Amino acid sequence: MLRNVLSCSSKRIYTCLFVPMKTRHQSSILAATTQPFHTTADSRRREETLSQRSEVKNQEVRSKKDELLQDLRLRSLDENNFDAFFPTEDTPDLVIQGVKYKDLPVVYIQASSNNVIITLATAEGRTIKTSSGGSVGFKNKRESTAVAAQIATVAVAKEAKREGIYAVRVALKGIGKGREAGLKSLIAAGLSVVSITDITPLPFNGNRPPKKRSL
Repeated sequence: MLRNVLSCSSKRIYTCLFVPMKTRHQSSILAATTQPFHTTADSRRREETLSQRSEVKNQEVRSKKDELLQDLRLRSLDENNFDAFFPTEDTPDLVIQGVKYKDLPVVYIQASSNNVIITLATAEGRTIKTSSGGSVGFKNKRESTAVAAQIATVAVAKEAKREGIYAVRVALKGIGKGREAGLKSLIAAGLSVVSITDITPLPFNGNRPPKKRSL
């Protein structure tokens, strides 16, 4: 229906419906003239207040989750259970899902500054599946991103499930961006990670550094 703007202020706009004089009723005129319509300024202020309230609630929820996680970590790392996180002499013969620990397949996550390479291999070293940031469609700088690591890890996890592998050991190498992303996506894909080993090589006063540049 058509509307006619009667009066306008900086905050509210009052409107009235076009109704013939014979059918127009006094109550309809009062209802139409007294009904407020919010302007863009009011809607923006309302959206800002709602967004601020939601941000405050999200921060409170995050802080509570962080406190709960910290309490759980402190409880799990007490003196009684601290030794359970490290391997012992009986660890290689430990049976996990019907397979000994020493016979479990290994997922190697090599995260460098240029690429991310995910390799699934048996305990003897036979390669089952290999995927990388470049093989899943990423190019140049995007090959070493966390998204590339996630997609490459999911491809390896699917092949592992086809082979009937559900429990794996993880070996991390490098300090690239796809290091943690690959590990998290491996767990999210449905594989149970039994152990995590860091095999990043560390130089003990290795090669001689290059000569300083002379200006």
